[in-house]
Amino acid sequence: MTQVLMTIYRLCNLGIEIYSIMLMAYALLSWFPGAYSSALGQWLIKMCQPYVDYFERLIPSFGGVSFSVVFALLFLQLVGRGIYVIFSLLM
Repeated sequence: MTQVLMTIYRLCNLGIEIYSIMLMAYALLSWFPGAYSSALGQWLIKMCQPYVDYFERLIPSFGGVSFSVVFALLFLQLVGRGIYVIFSLLM
């Protein structure tokens, strides 16, 4: 049973790490003009924009700069910590 829980935890953690990297790449593409029109940019928009939109609605931009990706990453890390606590209590 412990092995199954450990495998599930590792898969959840891996998913969070991969999505965090995708969010960082999504944020970095905003620095380059026309990067969102590339194939990678379009794919990242499809994968990351729905999640980032939740934070854009909650957090206003300051001076035309949006910090929604930063808060999305922070929230994702908090979820990862919560999953760690839950799985450590179960094992």
